[in-house]
Amino acid sequence: MPLAMDPTFVGDDRRERLEHLVAAYEAVAASGRSRLVVLAAPTGWGKTRIVRELYGRLAMSAPHPYWPPRLDAGEGSWLQARKRVFPPPFDVGEDTPIPFLWLGVSCQRDQMGRELAALQYAEQQFQSHVGPLAAALESTGERWKARLAAAGAVAGLFGLPDPVNLAMTWHGIATSGWEVLSAEWRSYRDRNAGTRARRVDTHQGSHAEERGAEMAEQLARLSGRDLPVVLVIDDAHWADPGTVRCVGKLLNTPGHVLILATAWPDQLAIQADEVGTFGHALQPWLDAGRAERHDLDRLADAALVRLIESVGGGVDSRVVRALCDRADGNPNRLQGLMSLRVVRRALAAGGASLTQEQIDTLPAGDAEIIGAIWRELPEHVREVLALSTLQGSEFNPDWIPAAAGLLDLTDAESGLAQAHSPWGWVRSVDAALAAFVEAGLFERASDESMTLFLPDELTRARTALLRWAADQKRRPDWDTLSAAARRAVLEAHFLGAEQSLLEIDEDVVDSAHRLLELLAEGEELARCREVAERGVEWTGGKPELADLHWTFRGKVADAMGLQGDYEGALERYRSLLEEHAREHDVDSDAHLELRRGHAWLLMHTGEAETAVAELGEIVDTLSARHGDHHEGALRARRRRGVALQKADRAREAVAEFDRLLELLAESDADEGEVLHARTCRADALGYSSRGREAISELQEVLEAETRRVGRDHPVALHVRNNLGHWLLWKGRTDEARVIFEGLVADRLSILGPDHPSTLASRGNLVSCYENLGDLDRAEPLSRQLLADKERVLGPHHPMTLVTRSNLASALREAGRLEEALVEARNLLEGREHTDGPLHPWTLRARLDVASLLADTGRTDTALPLFGQVLEELASVLGWDHRITLKACLLYAEALRDAGRSVEGRTAFDTLVARRADSLGPTHVDTLRALVERAAWTVDTARGAREPEAVRRALDEMEQVVATHEEVLDRGHPLTRQAQEARERVVDALQADGWDEQPPTLRSAPPAPPV
Repeated sequence: MPLAMDPTFVGDDRRERLEHLVAAYEAVAASGRSRLVVLAAPTGWGKTRIVRELYGRLAMSAPHPYWPPRLDAGEGSWLQARKRVFPPPFDVGEDTPIPFLWLGVSCQRDQMGRELAALQYAEQQFQSHVGPLAAALESTGERWKARLAAAGAVAGLFGLPDPVNLAMTWHGIATSGWEVLSAEWRSYRDRNAGTRARRVDTHQGSHAEERGAEMAEQLARLSGRDLPVVLVIDDAHWADPGTVRCVGKLLNTPGHVLILATAWPDQLAIQADEVGTFGHALQPWLDAGRAERHDLDRLADAALVRLIESVGGGVDSRVVRALCDRADGNPNRLQGLMSLRVVRRALAAGGASLTQEQIDTLPAGDAEIIGAIWRELPEHVREVLALSTLQGSEFNPDWIPAAAGLLDLTDAESGLAQAHSPWGWVRSVDAALAAFVEAGLFERASDESMTLFLPDELTRARTALLRWAADQKRRPDWDTLSAAARRAVLEAHFLGAEQSLLEIDEDVVDSAHRLLELLAEGEELARCREVAERGVEWTGGKPELADLHWTFRGKVADAMGLQGDYEGALERYRSLLEEHAREHDVDSDAHLELRRGHAWLLMHTGEAETAVAELGEIVDTLSARHGDHHEGALRARRRRGVALQKADRAREAVAEFDRLLELLAESDADEGEVLHARTCRADALGYSSRGREAISELQEVLEAETRRVGRDHPVALHVRNNLGHWLLWKGRTDEARVIFEGLVADRLSILGPDHPSTLASRGNLVSCYENLGDLDRAEPLSRQLLADKERVLGPHHPMTLVTRSNLASALREAGRLEEALVEARNLLEGREHTDGPLHPWTLRARLDVASLLADTGRTDTALPLFGQVLEELASVLGWDHRITLKACLLYAEALRDAGRSVEGRTAFDTLVARRADSLGPTHVDTLRALVERAAWTVDTARGAREPEAVRRALDEMEQVVATHEEVLDRGHPLTRQAQEARERVVDALQADGWDEQPPTLRSAPPAPPV
């Protein structure tokens, strides 16, 4: 490997470490055993500098240029460049071979001392290289299975849920894995061309460790002899549990991965006894021989001198001595000193321009160096940077000119531009937000704000921030602004007030509510919860903000529910209601608001009837107190409509939404609220057997939402999901499949693979394949989805249990009844654990077990279980509930199959009568019962050899088929099932010696054996 050393890379010790790292990389690439190398030294001693030099060596040694030659891309700011461990974005040529994969992450803590999820940055870097990586891996595969398996590693990091099966699903078995992935990546890139990357939520989630283990497995699969991986973990002493677990998993999994970590020795020593930290995990890795640690020394003065001379030769010995003394063997500190304007100019002239007084007053420590750099900045730049700290470490630059004008600052906009460049102290985070790179610089700017501005000026500046945000909300074009722009303003208003500890007013409260709604609407659930938690902390212990404090606490629970943690959210709401009742009036609006949130969670945990009653009381109370058009009453009415639908009272739900839309029209409501209500109404229409109307309504809503918020906004994605659902329900399965395939890809790229909505769309796609009869696709995708939900949500989460139920159904449809019975019993166990023995969902699971027992010939076991379930369902839900009626059907079928014809006929007659009375004569469940009864009638008449009875039975069957075709369309799956049932009974008659028209015996059947 050629030696290409930067002249500023000095120190024999560091050169030796670099050569050792090069050798370690080559050994890992050849051996197939991953290895960890730890560089330990205090901050500024050159650990990251060695990493950067290794990158340059590897990049320049590649036979084809792929990676940029330097990590820092020649950035002028030493502070900005010194901690960079991955290259800035660059154009990736899809036809350029990739020699190795470089992923770099920096472990950090936030201002609350919490570790940040470092691996998310690795995932972001990875996405740029999907096409070249997949192409490289494909070239090493010998068979299509090997190629798809290699593509699986790529897609696993990219965020696709089950890449092998998705490759086969989307493009067919003949299409190669890399073509699939390249096409998906190009589509994502084209959709997001010209837009900024989404802000990553870097805080640890409850499943961070599982994500770390999963990423390790994908990296190990990805790495090969021809494609080694270098994973850099900078400041590993701050590594989060997910990153630590990823390293441990990699070291115990075959692969060609070199893990290069930098850390502070003192922190490693402190962490030796702290379970879950990098320092605690390191010693076992060292003892097992899978890791090595190298402690760096201070740079010798000779090396520091060479570093000084690389800037300018023939430097005055007095200056050299002073710089070496102040650097104290710390190359980073020396770089900081040499970046000072007075020193930089002096070095260019050999140092002669520095007086002895200037030499004596050179800064010594890091804080003094930062202070000296700060003082060298132009005054207007310092003013703008100091002013920006009033919003905290994140700020919206749009408000600064207004505040600067109020304070009569000169050239504020130019100063803001210079604050970004050339000093590079500020980096873009999201559309209009920014954050300081170095905490020390932010602290310095914050401290200097007290010096640059008088107390009354700071108060006026904070007031200007809030006034600017309030004015932005009143802009005529506010509703036309992008969600990102509105969010930036609302965060500046609410969080600016919170951080500045200013007196709150109704306008700030309004911004807090709007911000939380906007985050929830955009499904930025982690951020929603974070903002709510900050609101709880801010308003705690302040009697004048008591109502807002309770609202924030409720919003935290809401965010937990939206993230899928229904049980945790429900428990939190129960505690909130009990505590609030002890301190406040239970009839107050604040208490009703908490009850509304609690009822919403009950609806999602199977207590729909309870939720209907609870929300009905809230609607009545708020309407009587404030009028039907009160915002709280309208929202409670909307949720009551959804609860009615969940309680299988779809017709009442439609009426509720019709009334809601009337009230919204009278109150001139926001277009988004109206469209949301129309979406809910469409679902209720579908569940009340008005699927065509539901599809038409959703198509109109989707067009309006796309115009309002854009095709890729989570709200539009939600409407697309519902439209696909009802297309599937109406038998338009191919149309639904197209929608769900696109929806899965979009939600993966926008929301991520583990978002509850992404998981739901994957489940709907599986249902499409099941309805198409493509069980070879459906079953493996369903198993992968189940594994992902168990990992993300837990084995007993309601969404996980729904997927297990769907898997059992898919296995049943495939005729794999014994496997289906195993999954059904697992589902019953989960339901009993989560919901209790008499919950409706538990009873349904018990019914499925009884049905599968009957299907597998265990009738003696199934019939008593059917009897038990029927009694429980009648007691809990009543005889007219659709689940009870379904149980009647299954029980009648089991009696028929057991040869107990009289009991079976009575059960069928009772079933049809109850379904017709309860659901209506054309409801799909009633139609199913009619099909089963007609088939039963034909079989009974055939067995008795009564031609006239057979004729009547066939006429009944024909009428049932005609009703299906009229109500559901000829192509609907249920219509096809009715037609197939008719064909089966006719075939059975003909095989038994009957003519179809008229039904008479051609010849007597053989006598049964004695």
